[in-house]
Amino acid sequence: MRQAFRGRPAPADLSAAVSAMVDAESSSPSGGAHGAGSTAAAPGDRPFAWAALAAAVLLLGFWLVNRAPAPPSARPTIVADVVASGRAWRTGAEVPAHVTSATADLEEYFATELPFHVTVYDLGMMQYRLVGGRIVTVGGRKGAAFAYDAPDGRRVVCYMYLGTMAELPPPDERRTSKGHEFYVYHDGADTVVFWPEQKVICAFIGDLPSEDVVQLAFAKASGL
Repeated sequence: MRQAFRGRPAPADLSAAVSAMVDAESSSPSGGAHGAGSTAAAPGDRPFAWAALAAAVLLLGFWLVNRAPAPPSARPTIVADVVASGRAWRTGAEVPAHVTSATADLEEYFATELPFHVTVYDLGMMQYRLVGGRIVTVGGRKGAAFAYDAPDGRRVVCYMYLGTMAELPPPDERRTSKGHEFYVYHDGADTVVFWPEQKVICAFIGDLPSEDVVQLAFAKASGL
């Protein structure tokens, strides 16, 4: 319920409706307030009355979810955030906060800033040179971003953040490799590939040929 109603104000009469239900229950013969001539509530009545009230409120919530327009969500924002950040890396608007070509050094930097482990692989065998990384915001949460320079000088960026694949919009392509599922998106010259690694979501973005970006994602997901 909290996730579904994030960013959406409650109906103006919701508080009054719930209060009316509570008042009605409290003043009923099975409630806590008894008028003259009323009989005492049976010991088991109150739990059933409150269960009925809880069910009514829950049904009201489900009705509102089905009737109201879909609330704003982070789903399209996550892909948009990665695309915007990836382009900023390529233009120099976004640069490494920690410059290094050593994977262990960069992992140590991220360990001091993030509540999850960031795995940084050496892609030198594929002719991609690690240039460094920084803390970024993806879908409203802190994550890691680290960049590699391709053989032709173009830059690709890997992102890692806590999340689920369910937060992403339907992909342009679905790919699988070695038991991993990948969501592929195309935005102009950019290809973005997302995949899960336990509770962490990873993404690669670059303006390389689309299949090159996909293969980079396959390589990292499989641990090279």
